[in-house]
Amino acid sequence: MNKLFEIICSRVIKLMCFLIIGVVFVVNLFWGIDLLVKKHTEKLIFTKRNAIEYLLGVIIVAIAVLLISEFIRHLTRKNKKLANIVVFFSATIVFIESVIWMKNAMFYPIADPSAVWQAATHIAKGELDSIDYFYFQLCPHQRGMVLIMLPFAFIGRNHVRGWIAYKLFNCVLTFGITMVVARISFALRKKEEDKCMGAVICILFLPIAMYASYVYGTICSLFFLLTAFYFGIFVFLSNRKFRYALLSLFCMFFSNISYSGAAIGIVAIIIILSVHLFSDKQDDKIAKKKELILIVLSIFVMLFSGRIAGKTFEIVTDSETNPNSIPISCYLMMGLNSETEIGPGGYDGSHLLCLYAHECDKKKADKIGIEKSKEAIKNYIHNPKKAVGFFGKKIIWQWADPTFGAVSHSVYINGVDEVQVSPRFVDFIAGNTMKMILRMLGGVCGTIYLLNLIFISGKLIKEKEYHIGYLVLGIFFIGGFVFQLFWESKSRYCFPYMVAIIPYASVQVNMLRGWIKKCCYADKKRKL
Repeated sequence: MNKLFEIICSRVIKLMCFLIIGVVFVVNLFWGIDLLVKKHTEKLIFTKRNAIEYLLGVIIVAIAVLLISEFIRHLTRKNKKLANIVVFFSATIVFIESVIWMKNAMFYPIADPSAVWQAATHIAKGELDSIDYFYFQLCPHQRGMVLIMLPFAFIGRNHVRGWIAYKLFNCVLTFGITMVVARISFALRKKEEDKCMGAVICILFLPIAMYASYVYGTICSLFFLLTAFYFGIFVFLSNRKFRYALLSLFCMFFSNISYSGAAIGIVAIIIILSVHLFSDKQDDKIAKKKELILIVLSIFVMLFSGRIAGKTFEIVTDSETNPNSIPISCYLMMGLNSETEIGPGGYDGSHLLCLYAHECDKKKADKIGIEKSKEAIKNYIHNPKKAVGFFGKKIIWQWADPTFGAVSHSVYINGVDEVQVSPRFVDFIAGNTMKMILRMLGGVCGTIYLLNLIFISGKLIKEKEYHIGYLVLGIFFIGGFVFQLFWESKSRYCFPYMVAIIPYASVQVNMLRGWIKKCCYADKKRKL
């Protein structure tokens, strides 16, 4: 019975993951996004892409990655220490490229990051009266980011640019993300070349996909979340040492306070631990108790980490706020109804207007948000053609943008007056070089989706030796896709889910290489 439960859960997760990645791949295959870049404005245009041209791009990237894979295999075959050097070297390249990109492109031109950074600097200087408390009443989930930025604000107070230090911290985290992706890739199949390929794919994908809007804490959260995956699932379930469970909980906490979307990842950890606990036939009661304790503590961390951050913010600022935060239903209302020039379901301020129209009465705004969300869903159910059009464009906007918001959140686009933008960077963004890079990135994204499809197809047809942890990445991806269908659409929100499926692609690269070698060897045998 336990084994049957595990098989059913595993098959459902794999099938859903296959269908969703299939939809996203088809979207990338037939549709592209043209970003018309002009100072102060950005317009999004959906264009029918030449599927053959796109497939050629995917094939070129895939062949290049396969050749790199073969080279790495020969390199690390006799000396396994070289694998760690390759991974470290790859992470260093990601770090350097991220520094270059962020130096030119990243700043805080929009209201949200400015409010968070200014709050941190005011706290550091003891200027508590200057904090815009009303903003943090509306958006209480940003308080965690204020606390994370506080050390950098203290650095800034001592005549060192704290903001530069924070940007450098972001780049260090991309180095960390590369290392963790490599470790998870290795843990899936315990092969050195899988670890290397995880890092190599990060070189292609991560640097340009770094975006400016640090306020949401996605880079910070993603590093801690992937680390929580690694220690809580891949390591803890292998040896049951509770120190790894504590490390996982520590990472969950910081991941959730820096970005609320991390809750989907924590739920994925809880689901996998629960399935493993229920289906495990071992009689080791101590090990099962440890798993149960980790499940309970994970739920506690998910539910209370945001509240702890809010309470700590209030203590630090010595204020007792009465938060009238924007109800979740208002965000759903906007995600299901708005039609903006940067994508359907995009930001149009209707969630704020709903709150203000009812004099910041959260209960009334929540009621309106629920009613309008239900009405939109009913309309889509009765009008399938409209639903396909709306959600189809929403998927295109979120999943077919290969920069995941990097270009749309550059200094050049937002036009910050006090920032001196390098003329070379302006030429780079507006010129043909950037267009070529965007095409290459489109091929990289498509290759990752295609390799994921092959990997999951193989898992559906035949179960092989993989760590149960591969399911946690699938649940995280599925949860993120479903959530973003209803939430306010921004392509940068999808960035963490894309990174999470890179290990699947890295493992599949080496499996493909093995299949090709076997086929070639079989042909030679027949000829002989």
